Amino acid sequence: MTDSLRDEAIRITQELIRIPSFSLQEEKVADRVQRLLEEMSYDLVFRDSAGNVIGVMVGGDDGPTVLLNSHMDTVRPNGVWGDSPFSGNLRDGQLYGLGAADCKGGLVTQILAGRVLNESRLPLRGTLVVAMTVAEENGCRAGARHLLDVTLPKLGFEPDLAVLGEPTSLNLCNGHDGWVDIDVSVEDNQKAVVVRASELIYRYLENPEPKHENRNGNEMIRIDPPSYRLVGETTEATVRVRHRVTIGESADNCVDWVHHRVISALKILDRIPFTVHIHKERQRMYTGLAADVSYQTEPWVTHPLDLPVDNAHTALAAAGFGDVPIRRRTPGRLGMGTAGSELVVGYNIPTVGFGPGDESSAHTADEHVDVDKLAQAIYGTAVLAHSVIGVPLFGWVAD
Repeated sequence: MTDSLRDEAIRITQELIRIPSFSLQEEKVADRVQRLLEEMSYDLVFRDSAGNVIGVMVGGDDGPTVLLNSHMDTVRPNGVWGDSPFSGNLRDGQLYGLGAADCKGGLVTQILAGRVLNESRLPLRGTLVVAMTVAEENGCRAGARHLLDVTLPKLGFEPDLAVLGEPTSLNLCNGHDGWVDIDVSVEDNQKAVVVRASELIYRYLENPEPKHENRNGNEMIRIDPPSYRLVGETTEATVRVRHRVTIGESADNCVDWVHHRVISALKILDRIPFTVHIHKERQRMYTGLAADVSYQTEPWVTHPLDLPVDNAHTALAAAGFGDVPIRRRTPGRLGMGTAGSELVVGYNIPTVGFGPGDESSAHTADEHVDVDKLAQAIYGTAVLAHSVIGVPLFGWVAD
């Protein structure tokens, strides 16, 4: 199976890489993803009002539901690329291009995993939902939130397990650190006062306490220099703080820490007003749907012995993957997150990540994915889904 689908996975991933799909601009890639699902004979294929593309494969009875979720959008290219970010070139077993690892490679493997289950004729007692969402890489996951708040409830589906196609190098990811963007704003009629106050805040926050230094090479906090704007006769300055949120912490904890630091920074000034708040804005999906979003991603974790996760781990071992590590992602760079924040924190849905990409390649120049892992991820994702919605089998073979 993996050999027969390998070339197809490469071809489709190349095709999607060659379609630019920055956050809030995913329409063209959504068109192609919808046609792919229709070509692969999913029982129901549609697009919701946020622009998410959903395919449903219905089993034989009213059993459990598995959600396979990847995002269609990418960050904008950064750094110096050897080839075009949209080349989709294949060299030495690596497929290059923007989104190859995060998350178009994972998206393709999830779509093809559904096809494998369908064509294998293995009995299903539950439902497979494949959802390709928008607006994830901009940090706010408005597409995933709409899927969970509106689309799935309309269909009457409550996932028993969610599998994210994020880059995990074929490990099982059962959690992820979060982050939050915090705005510190000061304003006054006297520009000189505002400039002095904002510079004090910036310098004080830039002098981190030990707990805010990089841990194991992971970026813990990032401070942007003050930005200024004139509102009528008032000058307003904003210092943007991006702060990692680890398991056991919350975005509110980080806001409180920044607030106390600002009080200390401004104690030499006489009552200059300031505010500390999570950055919020209104975003508009490519469909025209608007959503108010907060720039925060809460950390999440699913216990490795949670029954659906434990069954998935066992199924992968039985399918020949060996003892797949279960680990929590602690990305080195700030600003990376997953829909797990919505799934676990918001809806208490057991969630794991399982994808072919390597996290170290995501959001970098010359992003790439190993094509052998593409093929393995199709098989592994089908196994994970069948462990929940399939009729139990005695062992797996890769045929």
